[in-house]
Amino acid sequence: MGLSRFFFLSTILSVFLSACSGFPGEKSIKADVSIAEPDRIRFSGKGAGAGLMLSSSMGAMGIAIGVAIDEGIAKEIDASAVKAGFSAKDEVLSALSQTSIGYVSGFSLIVKKYGFTLEPGSDDQMYAYWSLETNFDDGGRSCEWLSDRAASTISLDKSKAEADEVKQALKLELQALLVKVDQASGRC
Repeated sequence: MGLSRFFFLSTILSVFLSACSGFPGEKSIKADVSIAEPDRIRFSGKGAGAGLMLSSSMGAMGIAIGVAIDEGIAKEIDASAVKAGFSAKDEVLSALSQTSIGYVSGFSLIVKKYGFTLEPGSDDQMYAYWSLETNFDDGGRSCEWLSDRAASTISLDKSKAEADEVKQALKLELQALLVKVDQASGRC
């Protein structure tokens, strides 16, 4: 009786252990993800309008001043987000893990740019945007994807002080865009 009990328990244990080993571990992203330089948050808004107004009196120098205004705002927003731990690549990898396209071999995603644009007619409300390019190793054509500000807006003043809001707005916009990419299987 003791020997048969031993064999029975051994068999049960070996079946249990082999069954557990049949389950794959956590899937890993197969997509190749890269970020185009410069890898930082961009901003387009107040400076563009100011540059146009200044160009009437200062010429090209006025436009350069407008661009510098937007670059200064972008650097403030980016510094705040980076200090709070924002990483575009980490956000993309995290968002891709929620899609099926992220697990396809031979799929590559390039983040061309990301950041914020001031809402038309607003002095303070801005929306996040992402510009992506997708490719497959099979020789298919590359596709450009631009988010359509469907997810959320944030105030310009908050963006400089509350980095978590910046991260959340970028995350929501990226997720909304990657749903479209995933539904199209990365092809345009």
